Amino acid sequence: GQADDTPLTIGEGAFYGCRDLTAETGLTEVTLPANLVSLGVNAFGNIKYLTKVTVNTGENAVLAMNAFGTTATSPVFYVTDLYLGANVVPMDIAGIFGDKLINVVVDNANGILKHKDGVVFDKDFTEILFYPTAREGDYNIPETVVSIGARVFKGKTGLTKIVIPKTTTSIGEEA
Repeated sequence: GQADDTPLTIGEGAFYGCRDLTAETGLTEVTLPANLVSLGVNAFGNIKYLTKVTVNTGENAVLAMNAFGTTATSPVFYVTDLYLGANVVPMDIAGIFGDKLINVVVDNANGILKHKDGVVFDKDFTEILFYPTAREGDYNIPETVVSIGARVFKGKTGLTKIVIPKTTTSIGEEA
């Protein structure tokens, strides 16, 4: 849907476990439209072949924590690739899409968020906002970064080395 279409709400567990047959026949990709105003908990949870999500929502959309996770006490997620559209605003990416993310791409027309090498930054590349949880290897923070957001690197067990430039002057809680 378009932003001016009737507002869309997708309720809690709406597509939970939907079409989880095989990688060839199951649900593998979802696009959240511009007219989405609310996405419930576990709305797209427990779909193990759902690995790619495109988000085209606007600034007023509310995406619940664990929207793409299972109902378990320790939720399981499957999304590995995330595309954020032109009107998407900052959100708790890990809380909504989970710990399997490897790559995040932000639309070039987005005036608030940017990406480089799958990592999400503010529009000026001065603050790291999200580092993909399942990404592995070393990471050299760009020289433009002055701030590392809270919990950006927390729980990133595949991260083997971080090089912080001398331009960085602020590191958030539990970063």
